[in-house]
Amino acid sequence: MSLLSNADKDHPMQKHLIVPIDFSSIQRVPESHIWAQCFDDSKINPDNEKSGASISIPIIDLEDPKVLGLIFNACETWGMFQVINHGVSKELLDQVEFQTKKLFNLPFEKKMKVLRAPGEDTGYGYPRLALFFSKKMWNEGFTIMGNSYHHHPKKLWPNSFESFW
Repeated sequence: MSLLSNADKDHPMQKHLIVPIDFSSIQRVPESHIWAQCFDDSKINPDNEKSGASISIPIIDLEDPKVLGLIFNACETWGMFQVINHGVSKELLDQVEFQTKKLFNLPFEKKMKVLRAPGEDTGYGYPRLALFFSKKMWNEGFTIMGNSYHHHPKKLWPNSFESFW
């Protein structure tokens, strides 16, 4: 049993928090997705006001001796970061990016064939952390764990699913 399965017991997701927006069918951002509060740029990047530099997601070098502190700070301040010197080949990253684009470029109706059920951990839908916010997120996700990478592609590409593996 995964840690996500354990979280489901304490915080089950209702179906309305799983189904993302059909991005191709909307003309403007719906009220349900408008986040009134924006982050304080000066708190994230105090030098930004002085230098006029634009802000960017932190880049973490896994070979840096202070990597744990850098990751902690990026998570606490941004909630995300980019990793370099991770040892994953460019070829593999290119293949993952290609398959990701292939997946998310599918029509909404097709992606709904692999919609994550409320009690499930894998499939298409909003990320699990969506249930902790009052507004919906302007994104879509696809969670793959264990052998789920075999199951979902067969539904999406019945005749050519092997390339997703």
